[in-house]
Amino acid sequence: MSENPLEPLILFIKRFLVLPNEVDYFIVACWIMHTYFTDVLVTTPRLAFISPEYGCGKSRALEVIESLSFRAEKLDYCTRPYLMR
Repeated sequence: MSENPLEPLILFIKRFLVLPNEVDYFIVACWIMHTYFTDVLVTTPRLAFISPEYGCGKSRALEVIESLSFRAEKLDYCTRPYLMR
């Protein structure tokens, strides 16, 4: 058994994404796991994929995260009032 309980999740993420640093896989896995506990958290961090390059995999990263997160909701073109509700 591995020491890191997030290892299966990290291995799954590595199948579909290539991230700049090894620690980035751990960060994404932690962020995905935190979505299962948002009902007991007071605040939640934001996860941003930023790149000036077209076709670098930002959308693919969001697809992978969406498939693994709890109650994921795409907010592509939402207005500010909608987000505040």
